[in-house]
Amino acid sequence: MFRQHLTLRMAALFSLVVSSVVVPHFMAGAQTPSVPNQINPNILRQNEPRILTVNCTSTGQNCDRTASLTIYNNFDAPGEFVLYLTAPASHCSNVNYFITDRNGQRRETGFLTPGRREMLYIGRLDARSRYTVQIGAIGQTGGCNSGRLGSWSVEAFGDLMPPG
Repeated sequence: MFRQHLTLRMAALFSLVVSSVVVPHFMAGAQTPSVPNQINPNILRQNEPRILTVNCTSTGQNCDRTASLTIYNNFDAPGEFVLYLTAPASHCSNVNYFITDRNGQRRETGFLTPGRREMLYIGRLDARSRYTVQIGAIGQTGGCNSGRLGSWSVEAFGDLMPPG
Protein backbone atom coordinates (compact mmCIF):
# COMPACT_ATOMS: atom_id res chain seq x y z
CA MET A 1 0.00 0.00 0.00
CA PHE A 2 2.78 2.42 0.93
CA ARG A 3 4.69 1.64 -2.28
CA GLN A 4 1.56 2.23 -4.40
CA HIS A 5 0.93 5.53 -2.57
CA LEU A 6 4.55 6.60 -3.04
CA THR A 7 4.44 5.70 -6.74
CA LEU A 8 1.32 7.83 -7.25
CA ARG A 9 2.83 10.74 -5.35
CA MET A 10 6.08 10.54 -7.31
CA ALA A 11 4.17 10.42 -10.61
CA ALA A 12 2.37 13.62 -9.63
CA LEU A 13 5.56 15.42 -8.67
CA PHE A 14 7.92 14.53 -11.52
CA SER A 15 7.93 17.20 -14.17
CA LEU A 16 9.93 18.33 -17.15
CA VAL A 17 10.80 21.91 -17.99
CA VAL A 18 10.11 22.65 -21.64
CA SER A 19 10.51 26.22 -22.95
CA SER A 20 10.17 27.67 -19.44
CA VAL A 21 6.84 25.89 -18.93
CA VAL A 22 6.56 23.20 -16.27
CA VAL A 23 4.84 20.17 -17.74
CA PRO A 24 4.00 17.13 -15.60
CA HIS A 25 5.94 14.08 -16.76
CA PHE A 26 2.82 12.15 -17.76
CA MET A 27 1.69 15.04 -20.02
CA ALA A 28 5.06 15.33 -21.79
CA GLY A 29 4.52 12.38 -24.12
CA ALA A 30 4.88 9.68 -21.47
CA GLN A 31 1.96 7.41 -20.65
CA THR A 32 -0.25 8.29 -17.72
CA PRO A 33 0.79 6.11 -14.77
CA SER A 34 -1.43 3.07 -14.38
CA VAL A 35 -2.53 3.60 -10.79
CA PRO A 36 -6.06 2.53 -9.85
CA ASN A 37 -6.71 5.24 -7.24
CA GLN A 38 -5.86 8.19 -9.49
CA ILE A 39 -8.92 10.33 -10.21
CA ASN A 40 -7.58 12.38 -13.09
CA PRO A 41 -4.10 13.78 -13.81
CA ASN A 42 -5.43 17.33 -14.10
CA ILE A 43 -7.13 17.19 -10.70
CA LEU A 44 -4.04 15.62 -9.15
CA ARG A 45 -2.06 18.68 -10.27
CA GLN A 46 -4.21 21.07 -8.20
CA ASN A 47 -1.91 20.74 -5.18
CA GLU A 48 0.97 22.35 -7.06
CA PRO A 49 2.45 25.55 -5.60
CA ARG A 50 0.37 28.70 -5.99
CA ILE A 51 1.47 32.30 -5.48
CA LEU A 52 -1.17 34.12 -3.46
CA THR A 53 -1.11 37.91 -3.00
CA VAL A 54 -3.17 40.00 -0.58
CA ASN A 55 -3.55 43.78 -0.24
CA CYS A 56 -4.26 44.84 3.35
CA THR A 57 -6.56 47.70 4.34
CA SER A 58 -5.57 47.65 8.02
CA THR A 59 -3.19 50.19 9.55
CA GLY A 60 -0.91 47.92 11.60
CA GLN A 61 1.12 44.76 11.20
CA ASN A 62 -1.89 42.38 11.33
CA CYS A 63 -3.35 42.21 7.83
CA ASP A 64 -7.15 42.26 7.87
CA ARG A 65 -7.44 40.15 4.71
CA THR A 66 -6.66 36.48 4.09
CA ALA A 67 -5.94 34.30 1.08
CA SER A 68 -7.57 30.94 0.51
CA LEU A 69 -6.16 27.74 -0.95
CA THR A 70 -7.98 24.46 -1.53
CA ILE A 71 -6.06 21.28 -0.71
CA TYR A 72 -7.14 18.06 -2.44
CA ASN A 73 -6.85 14.46 -1.29
CA ASN A 74 -7.17 12.55 -4.58
CA PHE A 75 -6.46 9.17 -3.03
CA ASP A 76 -8.84 6.32 -2.19
CA ALA A 77 -7.69 6.43 1.43
CA PRO A 78 -7.69 9.20 4.06
CA GLY A 79 -4.39 10.90 4.77
CA GLU A 80 -2.66 13.44 6.98
CA PHE A 81 -1.92 16.67 5.09
CA VAL A 82 0.41 19.62 5.59
CA LEU A 83 0.67 23.06 4.03
CA TYR A 84 4.03 24.37 2.82
CA LEU A 85 4.37 28.16 2.97
CA THR A 86 7.28 30.04 1.41
CA ALA A 87 7.92 33.77 1.72
CA PRO A 88 8.71 34.95 -1.83
CA ALA A 89 12.28 36.11 -2.49
CA SER A 90 10.78 39.44 -3.60
CA HIS A 91 9.61 40.25 -0.05
CA CYS A 92 11.49 43.16 1.48
CA SER A 93 10.58 42.33 5.10
CA ASN A 94 9.75 39.29 7.22
CA VAL A 95 6.24 37.84 7.41
CA ASN A 96 4.54 35.45 9.84
CA TYR A 97 1.83 33.28 8.22
CA PHE A 98 -1.02 31.59 10.09
CA ILE A 99 -3.88 29.18 9.38
CA THR A 100 -6.60 27.34 11.25
CA ASP A 101 -6.25 23.56 10.88
CA ARG A 102 -9.06 21.02 10.46
CA ASN A 103 -9.42 20.76 14.25
CA GLY A 104 -9.91 24.52 14.68
CA GLN A 105 -6.41 25.05 16.10
CA ARG A 106 -4.35 28.06 15.01
CA ARG A 107 -1.01 27.15 13.46
CA GLU A 108 1.63 29.67 12.48
CA THR A 109 5.10 29.94 11.07
CA GLY A 110 7.81 32.00 12.66
CA PHE A 111 8.69 35.25 10.90
CA LEU A 112 9.97 34.03 7.55
CA THR A 113 12.77 35.86 5.79
CA PRO A 114 12.46 36.13 2.00
CA GLY A 115 12.84 32.71 0.39
CA ARG A 116 12.36 30.71 3.61
CA ARG A 117 9.79 27.86 3.82
CA GLU A 118 7.95 26.26 6.73
CA MET A 119 5.42 23.45 6.96
CA LEU A 120 2.16 23.67 8.93
CA TYR A 121 -0.04 20.70 9.84
CA ILE A 122 -3.54 20.83 8.31
CA GLY A 123 -5.00 17.54 9.54
CA ARG A 124 -6.60 14.39 8.26
CA LEU A 125 -8.51 14.58 4.99
CA ASP A 126 -11.01 11.91 4.02
CA ALA A 127 -10.48 9.92 0.82
CA ARG A 128 -11.20 11.97 -2.32
CA SER A 129 -11.99 15.14 -0.39
CA ARG A 130 -10.82 18.73 -0.20
CA TYR A 131 -10.27 21.38 2.42
CA THR A 132 -10.05 25.12 1.88
CA VAL A 133 -7.60 26.79 4.23
CA GLN A 134 -7.48 30.53 4.95
CA ILE A 135 -3.96 31.97 5.19
CA GLY A 136 -3.32 35.17 7.10
CA ALA A 137 -0.19 37.23 7.67
CA ILE A 138 1.47 39.47 10.24
CA GLY A 139 4.27 41.85 9.27
CA GLN A 140 7.48 42.70 11.10
CA THR A 141 9.10 46.12 11.15
CA GLY A 142 12.30 46.15 9.13
CA GLY A 143 13.38 46.41 5.51
CA CYS A 144 10.60 48.22 3.66
CA ASN A 145 8.11 47.69 6.53
CA SER A 146 8.08 50.82 8.70
CA GLY A 147 5.23 49.64 10.95
CA ARG A 148 2.39 48.76 8.58
CA LEU A 149 1.93 45.63 6.47
CA GLY A 150 0.46 46.98 3.22
CA SER A 151 0.47 43.72 1.26
CA TRP A 152 1.95 40.26 1.29
CA SER A 153 2.43 37.20 -0.89
CA VAL A 154 3.09 33.55 -0.22
CA GLU A 155 3.89 30.48 -2.27
CA ALA A 156 1.63 27.77 -0.86
CA PHE A 157 0.85 24.13 -1.56
CA GLY A 158 -0.59 21.18 0.29
CA ASP A 159 0.84 17.68 0.36
CA LEU A 160 0.74 14.45 2.28
CA MET A 161 2.57 14.71 5.57
CA PRO A 162 6.10 13.33 5.20
CA PRO A 163 6.75 10.02 6.99
CA GLY A 164 8.38 10.10 10.39
